Amino acid sequence: MRLQLLALSAATVHAKLGRFARVVGQDVALLHSYDFIIVGGGTGGLTVADRLTEDPSVSVLVIEYGPWDQQENEVLIPGLTNASGSLPYWFPDLMTVPQPGLNNNTFNLSVACVIGGGSTVNGMSENFTPADLGFAAEWNISWDFSVHASGGPIQASYPQYQFPATVGFLEGFSELGIPTPKDPNAGTKYGLFWVPSSIDPKTRTRSYARSAHYDRFIPTRPNYHVLPMHAVKKLLAEDQQVIGVEYVSRETESITTVRGNKEVIIAAGAIHSPQILQLSGIGPKYLLENLGVNTVVDLPGVGYNLQDHPYGITLWNFSNPLRPTYIDRYTNETLASENLAEYFSFCTGPYTVGGGNTFAFLPLPLITTPNITAAILSLAENTTPQDVYPFQNTPPSVLAGWAAQHAAVLPLYTSQSTGVTEIGFNTGPAIPVVLVKPLSRGVVAAAKQINNTSPLPAPPIIDYGAFLAPSDLQVVIEGVRLARDLVQTEAGRAAFGADTVEVLPAPGSDGTESDEELAALLRAQAQAQNNHPVGTCAMMPRELGGVVGPDLRVYGMEGLSVVDASVMPLVPAAHTAATVYAVAEKAADIIKKRHGITVGVFESS
Repeated sequence: MRLQLLALSAATVHAKLGRFARVVGQDVALLHSYDFIIVGGGTGGLTVADRLTEDPSVSVLVIEYGPWDQQENEVLIPGLTNASGSLPYWFPDLMTVPQPGLNNNTFNLSVACVIGGGSTVNGMSENFTPADLGFAAEWNISWDFSVHASGGPIQASYPQYQFPATVGFLEGFSELGIPTPKDPNAGTKYGLFWVPSSIDPKTRTRSYARSAHYDRFIPTRPNYHVLPMHAVKKLLAEDQQVIGVEYVSRETESITTVRGNKEVIIAAGAIHSPQILQLSGIGPKYLLENLGVNTVVDLPGVGYNLQDHPYGITLWNFSNPLRPTYIDRYTNETLASENLAEYFSFCTGPYTVGGGNTFAFLPLPLITTPNITAAILSLAENTTPQDVYPFQNTPPSVLAGWAAQHAAVLPLYTSQSTGVTEIGFNTGPAIPVVLVKPLSRGVVAAAKQINNTSPLPAPPIIDYGAFLAPSDLQVVIEGVRLARDLVQTEAGRAAFGADTVEVLPAPGSDGTESDEELAALLRAQAQAQNNHPVGTCAMMPRELGGVVGPDLRVYGMEGLSVVDASVMPLVPAAHTAATVYAVAEKAADIIKKRHGITVGVFESS
């Protein structure tokens, strides 16, 4: 019933959005060369392409591994985000190696493979958490709140609905002393937030990189070309100068080259950007030799410093939750049909809510006792680079970089105003406890192509090193205890039911498990990542394992830069989409200035 209604209603949403054009091979022929080639048509890549093509004399080619989305309801309607789980917009065959910190479990990765990247399929949370002031000063991090809510192509708004059970989360945490700032993006770094979503307030549909940085202006940009369904095999270089790329069609497996006259910009994300560099001879020399790739630049940090937001799950059997809940749309066809009809008629109701937008970003001293905070800090202080990089061939510069990060992150454990964990809520029955300042690190390494008949690159080897730093799991344990307290507050009992029972991590628990018992349960159940990978082409000094400098150019190369989440040296205490947009906007300014491009309608702050 519900899927039939979706099919009948599809044209309603499609009519509101423009059609794409200037697709290479469909609307225009591939040029022999372009001023700029952007590898990756995701959140960062399309943003930079938009800004560069504001100058009509500048030609840009975006090469994207994935297809165009078909503007399905599961893309556009917030409450249907990937509802069936069948959208074909994910990289296939991406899996971690066994994770020693999680009982050697392996984990599938959900990495977007579509024009618009993660912004096409994510949960649409739009939040920015500023760094601690001392940390920001040391790492040269800056931002300007004067431009907050001042406009821009990506729309952010609040849903036109809040699920009734959310009151249990909001008022329950208030009972526990958690503050509730009015605006999560106005400078407050911790507390309980109802955050905006990347939703167009007029159409109540997803606002994403494609709609904001391609569809809205494409009739006026003949200089902006997009080539979907193609994989970049490697960069072409002459004497440390990148001059173009070699790419392969995913449909025909034909191989083609194209020249970049000014710059090649890698924007393939934290998993694939280092892979492309490594396959092009830019990376740790030992890895390149193992791959049989000629070394162009021995750059040890490429692929290291992988970070994400690993998490533990508390799962509950709510005895009498306030309804409707988010899950009801999957279990109650009548209610789902009524709610969806309301969305199409009035753009109101539960389907205006995306993947969840109620979160608490919590400092450690706020959620536990001074003695436990001190004990966790001691664990963190005694963690060594070799604990998180237990690999014999880890480059010394990478170890030095982690040590520098370690020294910078330690004060955050005792900060009263910086969140180290996040607890999210979308009416349950799961209440995840997310680690937002991990000390553990991982690595991405290109792999040899086993199927020698295919010219497509093999999936990279991915090791998150999740929870190898002992303090990481202890922070999650304290978050689990807080989630238990939340469910038992007066507001929680009223919203979820007085006889609510724990399902995970300890079925039927009375909350008396020791840290050791909880740790054993969580190592069997926790997740290594939360689809927020960063850090593998870090903007850090080269001697500390950095890959790009403040100008985003790759060390040792000319005509090559990286613009995506991989340049972030540390994972932010926020959902990463907004930060990627910010990186791309600033990068566009830097690149335009570097090449004397003065035409533009926007300058980032």
